[in-house]
Amino acid sequence: MLVSEGAKKKDFSLRKKLIMIDPGHGGADPGAIANGV
Repeated sequence: MLVSEGAKKKDFSLRKKLIMIDPGHGGADPGAIANGV
């Protein structure tokens, strides 16, 4: 990877990020369902 001296680093950390996982499978199979969610 080549980076020029003036290039800024991008922050790819997971800090202050929310990761949501959708358990749905699509089609006729809705996936996991709990408490109406």
